[in-house]
Amino acid sequence: MATIAVHRESGTKYLVLGGGVRTFTPSHPLTVERRRKPALEPPKSVPVTMVMVCDAEGTIAWFRSEEMVVTEVDGASPAAILTSGGIYR
Repeated sequence: MATIAVHRESGTKYLVLGGGVRTFTPSHPLTVERRRKPALEPPKSVPVTMVMVCDAEGTIAWFRSEEMVVTEVDGASPAAILTSGGIYR
C-alpha cells in the first residue's frame, strides 16, 4: 500500500513511510530572574506528531504532521476511499 503526501509549503511529493511522536522542550531566555532563581520550574516538554517520508531518490526526512497533506492512497484520493464503502471503510 502506497501513501503519497505533499509538503504544504514546497509542494514536493513524498512517499509516507511511517509516523511517530517526538518531544520538544522550548527553552526560556536567560532572564535576570532566572539567573537569580535557577530552581524555577523547568520548561515542560511538548509532544510533536511527526511523519517519516522519503523523496524520489529515497532520501528519508521527518516533517511535522501539520506540514503534510495526504493526496493518494494506493492511487486513489482519500475522499474516494472514504466514501466508496470499499475495503478501507
